[in-house]
Amino acid sequence: MAARWTLDDPGLANLLPAEGFRNYADFAGCERGEVVARSGTTVTRRLRMEGPGGGEFYLKQYRYAGPRWRHRFRRSKDAIEARNYALLRDRCGVCVPQVVAHGSRRAGWRLLDAFILTRGVCGAVPLERWWREQSADAGRAAAALRTIERWAEVIARMHRAGVFHVDLQWRNLLVRPGAPAAELFVLDSARGGRRRSPWMRNHATVRDLSGLEKSARRYLTRTQRLRWLRAYLRARGRSAEHVAPLARTIARDRARKDAP
Repeated sequence: MAARWTLDDPGLANLLPAEGFRNYADFAGCERGEVVARSGTTVTRRLRMEGPGGGEFYLKQYRYAGPRWRHRFRRSKDAIEARNYALLRDRCGVCVPQVVAHGSRRAGWRLLDAFILTRGVCGAVPLERWWREQSADAGRAAAALRTIERWAEVIARMHRAGVFHVDLQWRNLLVRPGAPAAELFVLDSARGGRRRSPWMRNHATVRDLSGLEKSARRYLTRTQRLRWLRAYLRARGRSAEHVAPLARTIARDRARKDAP
């Protein structure tokens, strides 16, 4: 078996060994911290590290189960996610968590497991929680809605650069309140990346907007969601006449995905 891992933040070269992270197995086999998310293939842990450069960190561990052939010759999700965070930050100017380290292990050409360690975003809260708190106060709700509409430019900036998330839902967005404006952070981009052909860009655009619609319809009215789409299209340099056709395309995509 061959394991490889990369330290993306050299400033933590002393902290990580002091906290017990000296080799790949220490990351992949870690059972410390609080489990904050779990799926069929991943476990995400929240860790606290003390000392210089310490703070709150998130360790996502991948397990590649199932038929052996499914994971041959494939790029590991840790590498895809680290690359996409760099694309979103450097190419699109989007706020993302800082990647501390990532790596994977193979048996021959088959992936076995992987990990990615990121620094927690200080002061940030999930978008759903932020919106519930803001909308509960009539005096703050209107300003919060205007903030959400301004974030349409963040998503449009990604798409103008040809970069797509492909799992873009409210659960993958964090808000850090602050002056003069709250910041939006994009998380967990292990599926997306750059799309070059017009067909792939159109398909990925609908995937991203449909994912946002899945969550937004629980919290925003139809009129509010259409206003967001109008702001998104304006940031893409398109006129309001494109709002209705795009909304219908998103609705068809959601109907297909939400069908029993």
